[in-house]
Amino acid sequence: MRHFARIWREAKDDYYRIETNYPKLIRKLQKRKSTKFCGDSWRRNSRLSIMYQIQYKKPSRALEGFLRLIGRINANRDAEGDYYVDLGLILDKKTEK
Repeated sequence: MRHFARIWREAKDDYYRIETNYPKLIRKLQKRKSTKFCGDSWRRNSRLSIMYQIQYKKPSRALEGFLRLIGRINANRDAEGDYYVDLGLILDKKTEK
């Protein structure tokens, strides 16, 4: 499984949804007063991703804010107009005894 982050616009409003499974981004979003927890997705007792709602006035500001949050310069755009970023592999910490 890989870390990812995705942002999309809700029904022509000023509200956007950010979905991620990246722990650093989740901590940043939890600290903000302007974000609202929207839900999470699960599979077999393990959390796959968490969604937050955030408000931006313009789509360009939303993209700038998203890139600033994830610490990247650019994001990929899919066919539906959503932006997503692949943040790398999830490596398990294995301790050998």
